[in-house]
Amino acid sequence: MQFESKIEINANPENIFKIYSEVNQWSNWDPDTKYAYLHGDFSDNSWIDLQIQSGTRVQIRLVKVIRNKSFITESKLPLCTIRYEHILQPFESKTLVTHRILFSGIFKYIFSFMLAAQMKESLSQTILALKDFVES
Repeated sequence: MQFESKIEINANPENIFKIYSEVNQWSNWDPDTKYAYLHGDFSDNSWIDLQIQSGTRVQIRLVKVIRNKSFITESKLPLCTIRYEHILQPFESKTLVTHRILFSGIFKYIFSFMLAAQMKESLSQTILALKDFVES
């Protein structure tokens, strides 16, 4: 099960990636993030402590970071993993930004069903907020 949102942003991938890599500042542009703290560098296998606006706290692992192109994070639920992909593709003088959420594991259908509406809305709001932040 997966959800995806795409948007064109009037900026180059380097500028957008810089905003992504400043994890401690995510709450400045991501409406769902109350608090985020990066342990270590913005690189493979680093950890992020994240608190969303609802109060839920999550530990997220940076799985794969490709500078100025993409980064992938994972968080764990019981018998389920949620993977977040953030992809930057140069497009003329803009960047096509893709945010994708994928569920895997034995309980993927249960959790994706329980969280589907909330995650779809969150995905759209977050990518629009990123665009507004980058372009302002």
